Amino acid sequence: MKKIEAIAKNVGLILLVYILGCGPDIDEKRDKSFNGIIVEKIDTPPCFADIVIKHGNNIDTIKDLCTCVPIKKQLWKYSLLNDSISKAKGELTVKIFRKNVVQSFEYPFCNH
Repeated sequence: MKKIEAIAKNVGLILLVYILGCGPDIDEKRDKSFNGIIVEKIDTPPCFADIVIKHGNNIDTIKDLCTCVPIKKQLWKYSLLNDSISKAKGELTVKIFRKNVVQSFEYPFCNH
């Protein structure tokens, strides 16, 4: 019964986020690029998170990643500290590099 309650709660959160349209603008995210090593993951419940990356001496934060998304967009759950992460300008694909494995994800928007 607890599993069903947990699923219902998550579905409710996803619907709330979708209805409110609280995801970031697609064009804004498409125009940005980033490349670096994940140094921190910041969970901002119920459905958002940030990833802090370091590239050389520069620190940057990838903000408002949606965590209430289908598997093909679960960048947040897959990523680990010290993974490399990149996104090219003009694209909505984020790549995680871990040892000899590259995993690609669609940019995790909540309302798209």
